[in-house]
Amino acid sequence: MSQVPAEYVKRGMWVNLEEGAIMGRVITTDTRSSNIIVAILAVAVAFGTTHLWNIVLFAYHQHRVNAANTDGLYRQQQVLLRTLPAPTSLISEWAKLWWVWRKRVTRASVRSFPHVVISAVFLAGTLAVGIFTSYVVSSSDIDVLVSSPLCRPLKMGTFLVDGQPATVGGSAWALEVSKQGRLYAEDCYKTFNSSMVPERCKAFTKPSILLKEERVDCPFNTSICAKFERPALVLDSGLVDLNDGFGMNLPAGERVKYRKKTTCAILDLTGRWTILKPGDDPRLDDGHNEDWLHIYLGDIQGTMPNATFLDSLLYANMTLRYETRYVRNVQGHLQMLIGIRSCWSYSSPTRREYSSLLRPIPELTTHDADLFLVKVAQNRMRYLEPVEDPMFLAHRPMIPLQNVPRNLTLYERDFPASITGCQAQHQFCFARPSQPDFCTNLTGLPATIPELNYPDATELQVATAGMLISTGRIFDLETAARYLKVQALAENREYLPYLPNDQWLNEIRSWESTLWASLQIAATDYSIGAAARVPDSGPYVRDNMTVAENRLCTMQKMKNPGGFVPNQPPSNINVFALAFVLTLCLLITLIDILLLKFLIYADAPRKILEPRITAWVQDGVFQLQRRAYEARSEGPWDRVQKEVPVTVDAMMLSTLPVQTEGPETGEVEDAKGGSGDDLSERNTADAPTRG
Repeated sequence: MSQVPAEYVKRGMWVNLEEGAIMGRVITTDTRSSNIIVAILAVAVAFGTTHLWNIVLFAYHQHRVNAANTDGLYRQQQVLLRTLPAPTSLISEWAKLWWVWRKRVTRASVRSFPHVVISAVFLAGTLAVGIFTSYVVSSSDIDVLVSSPLCRPLKMGTFLVDGQPATVGGSAWALEVSKQGRLYAEDCYKTFNSSMVPERCKAFTKPSILLKEERVDCPFNTSICAKFERPALVLDSGLVDLNDGFGMNLPAGERVKYRKKTTCAILDLTGRWTILKPGDDPRLDDGHNEDWLHIYLGDIQGTMPNATFLDSLLYANMTLRYETRYVRNVQGHLQMLIGIRSCWSYSSPTRREYSSLLRPIPELTTHDADLFLVKVAQNRMRYLEPVEDPMFLAHRPMIPLQNVPRNLTLYERDFPASITGCQAQHQFCFARPSQPDFCTNLTGLPATIPELNYPDATELQVATAGMLISTGRIFDLETAARYLKVQALAENREYLPYLPNDQWLNEIRSWESTLWASLQIAATDYSIGAAARVPDSGPYVRDNMTVAENRLCTMQKMKNPGGFVPNQPPSNINVFALAFVLTLCLLITLIDILLLKFLIYADAPRKILEPRITAWVQDGVFQLQRRAYEARSEGPWDRVQKEVPVTVDAMMLSTLPVQTEGPETGEVEDAKGGSGDDLSERNTADAPTRG
């Protein structure tokens, strides 16, 4: 299954309802546009974190304000905070202060440590914000919404194509979907580590549908099942929410759930077969003088009575492969019967009357399930060891005549064919506002929506159920059982070393996985359009769509398709995250600008924050410069309580010397005898102190 073509991906805003109406709002765009958004976010985050850091430093400075006499380390730390350095600069500058003051004041390390911690925590937070911001734009394994002008529902029943009766099941599109379903099931219906899912399996929002299996007793009359313990296998999907399993984007109140339960058993053919010799039935005489295997499990409509399967033993002995089907050109109404691979009987009255191929014997009759009989022919396949698997029993020793060493004993089939009987049951559940879901009983697939017996379904639910019913009628066990896993083991060889005793279980699992994979593909092809896969599918789809069917066209999600332009995958932009980041950065920037640049200098806020605001103002570099000039008697100055002081008139100011002379004082002695690192400072000039 290839990914959805880029031309069928919706660009622009849409809501991924699985994530919620707010968090799920995304914009799908190309890489070029998403790179612009990433650049804008980077600039916004840089602005936001810078201004947030300013607010943090302001708050920390205000917290440390102390009106009492303090030492020089404290005063210089406050001045450093007032300069609003970057986090890395703050760490380096504080390291300088600690180094110079470490032997001059007490507890210098302890008093410096909190500032380093604050810087480190903020740097870590900035890194986390950067990582979070990167998730605003995502381009790996993203969900995209399908938007295709080719979206059409399938036609139901029989209709004319080029003047001839036709059904969707016989179309090139259905055959292609069956083929792709088998290939997809082989690759993707496995257990994967979440990080190891192959690229091929990422087309759908969920790679596969989990099937719960159980070995059970015979689901039919016990006389018809093979005689071994628990001869049947149940494969049950449970209720699959289409939003989860099929990638639908249905609103909460209009969701639909679907369940399929399949029970298959190997049938006992004892007393239910005969060999027709040449001449026993003139209708089978086509000149080959061959024997025919006649198996009776019910009547096939439109053919001879008392016959379900007719197989040519001549053909079987000449065919070097396993089969569930083959074709013979026999004249008359036996054409459909000869070589038939499977037959079916539906429980729906409408489907039973018009579509059932089989009228089963009483032992196989069911009233709450569709019945499928699948014939597996071993033909000429042989084995090196006896085979105990009930679908491929082989115990008859034989000596090969050619292509095999003469001293080698091979084992051939016990019986030309085995028959597997399967019951298929379906269940639909419809969401109801403020009420539990309405669920139908497990029964055969209905022919029409009214058979679901839920008149309160919304139009969208009706369209969704109709899509499931139409695809379910096309892709069932009859189509899924056309292929055998054991054939891949044979690889055109005349014999196999052995077969495991549970190969029949592998075959049934393969049929059901193929069926589900085909349903997944067909469901997405509804929105993409059958014509996107097979261009001449126009006669098999309807143009007269209802409003709900048109709406359903816009309800399909798939995975990242691989790009709007070559080698450039599309990107999803989370609208909420984008708005949150930009709004928060803008808000922080405005708070910083208004608070630190304007509001704190207004009269009313300043009265509330005194005396801390005064400390913030006076620790500013302009106020420190003013006081240095005043110490040299240069002034007078105005606006001494404002952030920027000015001289009263346009007087000329001198260049400040390295050291300002004060009143006569004695030389400051280092209480601890000084240290080598400040020797040059003490040699520059004698530091005066107040007496």
